[in-house]
Amino acid sequence: MTEKVNRMDNYSAYKKKQWDSTDYGRWFESESGMVVDNLEKKALIQALQGMKYNEVLDVGVGNGRLIKIYYPYIKKLIGIDISKRQIEEAKLVAQNYDIKADFELCQDASKLVFSNNQFDAIFCTRVLQHVFNWKMAISEFERVLKPGGDLILITYNRFSVYGIIKYFQNKLIDSNQGRFRNPLSLKKELHNNNFKISFYSCALMSQPTVFPDYLIKKTKNIFLRMEFLSNVPLLKYFGERQVIRATKIIINENK
Repeated sequence: MTEKVNRMDNYSAYKKKQWDSTDYGRWFESESGMVVDNLEKKALIQALQGMKYNEVLDVGVGNGRLIKIYYPYIKKLIGIDISKRQIEEAKLVAQNYDIKADFELCQDASKLVFSNNQFDAIFCTRVLQHVFNWKMAISEFERVLKPGGDLILITYNRFSVYGIIKYFQNKLIDSNQGRFRNPLSLKKELHNNNFKISFYSCALMSQPTVFPDYLIKKTKNIFLRMEFLSNVPLLKYFGERQVIRATKIIINENK
């Protein structure tokens, strides 16, 4: 059992080392990785339908694999990540698209260096489980978003089969990983931080990451077709990924 990291700076150092040594893109070349990539991108497109943003912050931009999905919806991108290696890869992706893009190293999304009310939108995909304090991160997102701005989240779901497995791994094996959120606590925290959820869905209803590649290779179409369950009430809360677009409420101070 690993020792839990209790300080933000130590935790950030732990995560930086982890991601600097990770070939993030290679996993998406596996059979399960390709299914996950396909379904996550489709879910993100659904969340962005009809949206247009000027300046956008991507918290945990990683290797930039989602830039080619959201670039038609934005004008300017600031991408931050804890890993220099991931940022260098994201820069190469951004060069292929007609958007202004700057990239910066960061320590942890629980404490952002940006000004209040700076961004029209924030993307945070596959990151919330890696921050030191996820509630503090939500508060920071609200602070740097303009009123009426959108927070777009793709985050793991503790209510999924994969989420339950990772929860017990966190408790019994490695307490520094698998800090997945359940839909109820996440929705409550967004509400408490002045957000109104305008889009909620789940993706990866087929739970591809719990199956071996040889099985996915033989039955890939079945895994993809099961995504229709994300539109079924109640069932949709058990997909591996929560996909959320939440809008920062405009408060009328004159009332």
